[in-house]
Amino acid sequence: MFDLLRDPGENNDLSADRPEVLQQLRGKLDSVLAQEEELRSSLRGPAVRELDEDTVKQLKSLGYL
Repeated sequence: MFDLLRDPGENNDLSADRPEVLQQLRGKLDSVLAQEEELRSSLRGPAVRELDEDTVKQLKSLGYL
């Protein structure tokens, strides 16, 4: 955790001096990561999907199957 205005080179880590701020930031990060995982899970959908007979016929007529 750095003060980029006073320490643009990120040489002085402030996390030990401000544990309450560090804890708050970690909580926010955990929340964002959890939301990201929920979104990824919802976008994955089922791994395998059955095709109905009409879809199979269409795909065959197009040369995909």
